[in-house]
Amino acid sequence: MSVHQQHSHYASRELSWLEFNARILEEGLDRANPLLERLRFLSIVSSNFDEFFMVRVAALKARIRAGSSIPDLSGQNPEELMSAVTERAREIIGKQNACLVHDILPALAESGLKVLRLGEYNREEESWLAEYFISQVEPSLTPLAVPGPEDEGPFPSTGNLRIHAAFQLKPDDGSGPDRLAIVQVPPNLGRFVRL
Repeated sequence: MSVHQQHSHYASRELSWLEFNARILEEGLDRANPLLERLRFLSIVSSNFDEFFMVRVAALKARIRAGSSIPDLSGQNPEELMSAVTERAREIIGKQNACLVHDILPALAESGLKVLRLGEYNREEESWLAEYFISQVEPSLTPLAVPGPEDEGPFPSTGNLRIHAAFQLKPDDGSGPDRLAIVQVPPNLGRFVRL
């Protein structure tokens, strides 16, 4: 049996995992499923991708940085596999985003559940959100200063699977360079606030 024939019997673990996630996405795309279930499937896809990129893609990138050209059992070397993973992941994420933006969010809005963006809420809602931020969110925030080019020191540890916001800070008096600060969104706060 030739090496080529042997490789035809194996699939890349990474590409197989992507196809598994694509099957989960198919449940989110299926209009026969209840709307909130479809949204749940889309969120599972996102959670799976978080872990996939942190573990499998990180390992693949480490092999590339190390200069490895050894093919896996499927016959693909790390660079070929990275290219295939990137292309397939983009296809899956593109379908997921299109479904969310063009199908699920509009259908939820028709059912009375709408995601509001900045500027889409009225004064009463804006006042309520300001009070919510002051009482519930602000006390749990810890800004991390990012060292500038003239500073010494490492980039602050931000942790995995956390949502962060970055802010460009300008001195009040206009003197000195702008600074960057990172704020971790506390994990005990929901991603959505019900108005």
